[in-house]
Amino acid sequence: MISTKGLLGLAAVSAVIAGLSYEWWGRLIAGTFAACFEASAGVDCRHAAPLYAAALFAVVALVLLSVAAVRAVNALR
Repeated sequence: MISTKGLLGLAAVSAVIAGLSYEWWGRLIAGTFAACFEASAGVDCRHAAPLYAAALFAVVALVLLSVAAVRAVNALR
C-alpha cells in the first residue's frame, strides 16, 4: 500500500501534467482559432485530446488528494 506522502507526490505530479495539458490545449486553440473558422486547408481543428488529458489528470489529482485527506483524518482518530 502506498504511503500518504506518496499519494501527495502522485497528486502533485498529476496536477502538473493537468496544468501542462491545459496550457497545451490553450496554445492549440489560440494558434488555430481564426484558421478554424476560415476554409483554409490543412488546419487541424480537433483539440479534444489535450483537453481530455487535462481533465483526466485533474480528476486523478483530486481523487489522490481525497484519499490522502481521508487517511489523514483516520490517522487523527
